[in-house]
Amino acid sequence: MTHKPVQLKGESVPQTSPPSIPTPRCDLELTAVDGQSTPEWTLHDPVRARYYRIGWLEFELLVRLSLGNSQHIIESVNRDTALHASTDDLDTLLQFLEEEELLKIDNATARQRLAQHAARPAPALFTRLFRFSMHARFTLFDPYPALQKLTRLCSPIFDHPRVSLAVIMVMALISIFGLVTHAFEFRDNLAENLNSTGVTWFFITLVVLNIAHEFGHGIAATRLGCRVHAMGVALIFMIPVAWCDTSDAWRLRSSRERLIIDAGGLALEGLLALIATLVWLTLPDGLPRSIAFFVAATSLATTCLINLNPFMKFDGYFLLADALGVDNLQERAFSALQKRLRRLLYRARETGTDRHPPARISERGLYTYAAATWIYRLFLYLAIVWAVYTFWFKALGVLLAAGVVWTLLIRPVYRELKVFVVHYREHGINRHSRWTLTLCTLALLLFCLPLPRAVTVPAMLIPASQAQVFAPAASRIAQVHVTEGQQVRTGDLLISLSDPQLDHDKQRLELERTALLERRRSRAGGRLINTSAASRSSNEGGDTAWAMSASDEAVAEVDARLQEIQTRREALLLRSPINAQVLHLERSVIPGRWLQANAALAYLGTPADARIQAYIPSYAASRIDNAKPARFMSVNTDTTVNLTVQDVDTHSVSQLTDEALAVSDGGPIATRASTQNSTTFDDKPALAPVQDLYRMTFIPAEPITLTRTMSGFVRLSATPESLATRSVNRLYGAFIRESGF
Repeated sequence: MTHKPVQLKGESVPQTSPPSIPTPRCDLELTAVDGQSTPEWTLHDPVRARYYRIGWLEFELLVRLSLGNSQHIIESVNRDTALHASTDDLDTLLQFLEEEELLKIDNATARQRLAQHAARPAPALFTRLFRFSMHARFTLFDPYPALQKLTRLCSPIFDHPRVSLAVIMVMALISIFGLVTHAFEFRDNLAENLNSTGVTWFFITLVVLNIAHEFGHGIAATRLGCRVHAMGVALIFMIPVAWCDTSDAWRLRSSRERLIIDAGGLALEGLLALIATLVWLTLPDGLPRSIAFFVAATSLATTCLINLNPFMKFDGYFLLADALGVDNLQERAFSALQKRLRRLLYRARETGTDRHPPARISERGLYTYAAATWIYRLFLYLAIVWAVYTFWFKALGVLLAAGVVWTLLIRPVYRELKVFVVHYREHGINRHSRWTLTLCTLALLLFCLPLPRAVTVPAMLIPASQAQVFAPAASRIAQVHVTEGQQVRTGDLLISLSDPQLDHDKQRLELERTALLERRRSRAGGRLINTSAASRSSNEGGDTAWAMSASDEAVAEVDARLQEIQTRREALLLRSPINAQVLHLERSVIPGRWLQANAALAYLGTPADARIQAYIPSYAASRIDNAKPARFMSVNTDTTVNLTVQDVDTHSVSQLTDEALAVSDGGPIATRASTQNSTTFDDKPALAPVQDLYRMTFIPAEPITLTRTMSGFVRLSATPESLATRSVNRLYGAFIRESGF
């Protein structure tokens, strides 16, 4: 429960001279904090409903400000306590009180100070809009009366904690066992609801659970004697969520009680998830079971992905901070990392040293947490920018991207540069500063100077004429007519395939045709009759003519089917489409071996006539010097070939013909399914490069003998260009391309 706070009084001891320093407001309240390694107090500003944590020295100075004279205050602290106070400590405290408007306004100087504070320039419009898009709060109502009633309703659970915990544990064990045994059914239900209707129900459930979650925090805070001042809606990354003001929990002396409030929302949401899981496991299919499924699935997802996240200021963050006993964990972690970096870069002197370092986490732990939080924020903000850009409208996505870069990259670097300039003016250059300046200068030169850089692009070394032989259908190898290295001409037979089913169908149809002809011959009185309809006798009876016509149609149908089978059998005789050499036969090409449809069998090419196809990014195409030689380097062998340019495409590649270079086949080129509705030989969708690529064709500078295709890289000479110029050009190109201008 809360302890009665100490209210600061404004009376001062008799003075021989007027006060020389301001005094704090009389309505401020101080509350001691338990469970800390050093004494700490919470300073409460009831006017703005804000809380501040101060240490022992700050407390002793604060309660003595009514003395009115800095010398008397410092002497009193040094005389009556084991602390050692200085003028700097008092000035730091007064500056803090002034910035937070915690001082009395009882004279002209104080009123002037307040006017100056109010006249400070507001943040820029873009900054305010960016902060609003990241986080904004709107108060809707005062929930305290409703929370008091709910707390009384829940009092049996709080009054019998052991019984409640035992019941919850039994429910949890039953739910876990049921989910394990019904995991496939749960997964199937989830898959069935991944549609527009299911997403709508998930969203409605998420809203209801979010409100219940915040009421869980409010009930826990009210139970422990805290005043919940407001509930409403908060916009976090432009996403509306419920919000509950439990800042009065700072008045609690025990960190254990604050942990209970932090976990109140998770506890209520978890209890609802357990009840919903049990309902889903026991009820038959129907609306109640479907609602229970949505509640259980949504609770599990939000708890694991959002509420327990320690890198954003959700429940997981506050649970971690109170468990470690570190107030303002993120701010202190970033401050510790900032000071550490300053010491490493230019040996900055310690300023604003933490008087009360956390006892449950080391400095290295704070550094690690700060770095992980920064990385998480960067990727989270970029993901949000991508989602807004893709699913909302592009202009806002571009503005948010600029805001993210400014907030997480440019502004921190700019501020550190200003701090370094101040440090340089006060302390000059030291060894660490020289190293830092040297490395930064080298990095800047490497970034800005147009150094000569070769361009390395993916390429394929292939014969000028090539062909690959595939099995047209599932079949068996009857005979192989060629060997590797053999020269073949167009139309030469390479491999004979056979399909026993086709042979069987051919034999069956031939027998059927013979039977039809015999039947027709018998109807004609044993005379051999031409099967052509034009040769039928015009004086035959009506029935005989009809029967003869039907027989002719049946024979014609059988002949057509026989012709189709013959065409399919001829397709199994694989012939060379070009004049070339058999460069490669697959190991599966053995007489008697069964093959799948589209199985690769042989590769033909002209080994003495090779060419190289390279794919150059659009941003580098203008820098290529075609007059200078290039060099091909194989990936899997030590083969290198000097090249000369033969041809350069004027349009970007719309379809990647060298599929071995695609990422899906282990190559370096990122691809996507082509939008031209074309397919490869095996009915797979054709691939198109993700970025704009131009094809350049090279020929070897000296004759080579090619035994197979090779993937590799071509190294090209290019005009010098700085990384800065390249970055600006690529960013500008991406902006023009994606903005639709």
